Amino acid sequence: MRRRRRARLTAAAPGHSRGGLTCKVRLAADQRCRPLAFLLTLGQAADSPRFVAVLEQVKVRGPIGRPRTRPGAVAAEQYRDRNTVERCINKIKAWCGLATRYDKTPDSYMAGLQLRGSLIWIRSLRPAT
Repeated sequence: MRRRRRARLTAAAPGHSRGGLTCKVRLAADQRCRPLAFLLTLGQAADSPRFVAVLEQVKVRGPIGRPRTRPGAVAAEQYRDRNTVERCINKIKAWCGLATRYDKTPDSYMAGLQLRGSLIWIRSLRPAT
């Protein structure tokens, strides 16, 4: 392997496991299973410390008007939408290049994730025929 390529892969620093170099995709999705934000982390990194970093990437407009004083009853709605992130990951992994992780560098893998996410958004915005 050439020195420049080896140095570039080392600088990318994906995580290590028994199988080799790995990384995990953390994402936030809306109720229609469309991705809102992506974050690549090391393969051995835990989920909970990355939760805040993923949510900081999502931009949401604040409510207009007087704030509510009583919380709404959303337990049934939250339970129904509990698997939206998993369904979003299934849509992303339908693209074979992302499911098998052919890309060697995290930058090219993130570019593929963002391209697939934009295709999911474009398809969801088309009028149904």
